[in-house]
Amino acid sequence: VGRVAEDDAEAGFVGGYVGGSPILFKTTDGGGSWSPIGTAGLSSYMLDMHWMDAQTGFVTINQGSPGIYRTTDGGALWTSVWAGQAHDLAFAS
Repeated sequence: VGRVAEDDAEAGFVGGYVGGSPILFKTTDGGGSWSPIGTAGLSSYMLDMHWMDAQTGFVTINQGSPGIYRTTDGGALWTSVWAGQAHDLAFAS
């Protein structure tokens, strides 16, 4: 099961896993086509995902090296920002 998070009407992201390895895809045309993006730095599949904009996103991981991971380059590289069991993301405005 993939998680979708949209940062505008045309851009969106979907994530999942194949054989325990994370996979991510991005659309810039409202879902008409999808392109793979990076997962470097992610230890396992994602449980939840939230994108602030097309470059900055957060995911939670609960296996391998669990925690919250952030990208600031559209998913090319992910870094841990909090270590520990993490499931769902929620942001208050």
